[in-house]
Amino acid sequence: MTTDNGFYHENRSEVFRFDVKRRRTTYAISYASNRRTYKPVQFELGAPFDLRIYEVTALRALNSDNLAFKERNEYTNSTRPHAGVRSEVTTVLRVLRDGIRRKWKKLHGYDIGSLFVSCGMSQGVLLFPLLNLAYRLICPDAKNLPRELREGAYEADGFARSYAITKDDKKKYADFGAFRRARNTTEAVIKLFKLPDLPSVRRVLVDDIFNAVMLKKAYELMHDENHARRLYQFATNGAGRRLEYGYYNAKPTHEGQVIYDYADMLLKAGWTESKVLRLLEAGQQAKAGKIVDFRDIRYMLTSMPTEIHQEAAKVRLRDLHDWLTWKKKELDEKGYPLKPPESVRRRLQMQITNDCMRFYLPAHTRELRAAGEELHNCVGGYGKRILQNRCNVVFMTDDSGKLLACLEVANGCLIQAKLKFNRPVSKDARANGAVIDWCRAAGIEIATHDVRELRLPMVIGENPEKVTA
Repeated sequence: MTTDNGFYHENRSEVFRFDVKRRRTTYAISYASNRRTYKPVQFELGAPFDLRIYEVTALRALNSDNLAFKERNEYTNSTRPHAGVRSEVTTVLRVLRDGIRRKWKKLHGYDIGSLFVSCGMSQGVLLFPLLNLAYRLICPDAKNLPRELREGAYEADGFARSYAITKDDKKKYADFGAFRRARNTTEAVIKLFKLPDLPSVRRVLVDDIFNAVMLKKAYELMHDENHARRLYQFATNGAGRRLEYGYYNAKPTHEGQVIYDYADMLLKAGWTESKVLRLLEAGQQAKAGKIVDFRDIRYMLTSMPTEIHQEAAKVRLRDLHDWLTWKKKELDEKGYPLKPPESVRRRLQMQITNDCMRFYLPAHTRELRAAGEELHNCVGGYGKRILQNRCNVVFMTDDSGKLLACLEVANGCLIQAKLKFNRPVSKDARANGAVIDWCRAAGIEIATHDVRELRLPMVIGENPEKVTA
């Protein structure tokens, strides 16, 4: 492929080499230029989440919108698809697929199966089919690459998140040596992810090898094989692939992972595996009128202390909703202690000596309710959020101990800073300066307009470097 431009002239060659015997596909780029010296590029293809080729290849431009695929009508100045060129590209892919299948059957003794995939819309008509051929040489008994991987890095990341696949998991899918040494793809995935070699696990992986991460988490939580299988089916059934977005989450949360965290919380509180599964499955199988009750159970359990989880393990499921409702009212009246991690307390709790301001974390929900009544705001209802580690509330008092402001911190950022009647701290210069000093000392990023940045005064017309504060 030759590229000419007014700034440089070069001859560029891209080579795809399919070694069917060694199950290896290499991609190489070489340049021939009189003006520049280019370093050759070469790497192996076949990893499903390795999309480096999208950034370096020129085949992305070879798509249906390219002028090479269209012929122009000189009278109407319009274009239409050039059937001859498209037919040639289709023929090239078909000949390549048939050749690989014939050679595979000759060398390995069985048919590798269909290698056809649709090219998609954004990466050209050749690129994704070629990547699928490389992937199938590594995983000959697996299905073709999913269509979500054909459009680029953004769609591929969304596909990985829908299967709860992390960066470390992607590296395991790129371990070519493990796939070549194993007798089949399923055995390689079982060894890479340290899954139990059971018929139920093999059936799931034969259907889709990307289910390995969710399978592993289910078998880590449940000791019984049948219980682990039922938990996996519940976590991946229907809404299990959905991603939930939240105000306090910078990244979407996998719904299946939320279910696993919920089950893990109950198991640590002393619930039996069978009772946890009956609770989850009862909510799924309930009629429309009862689904709300099971959602309420999940919400109330996740917002209550561990002691309540242990007591709830002894309650019958049909009485659990009413019991939790009564317990919630009791806790709201009585309150409960707030126990943030000691590392968080040491980081956020301090005294600013310049302004004699003290910053501290409330130890009980009663302090939150009292602060809400004193400052006339809604901080009294933040106990559940603090208990769920969704945020932290910090009180600021002056030298006399009078409460001045409430600060809300989440994900290392200050997202609210309010005075009495929900006024921003920027209305009080002394409080505003103390909050800025506290954020610097605690390493907190200011992500709210409630705090005003301090600027030194300048004399108009003079050099700013000569002006001293």
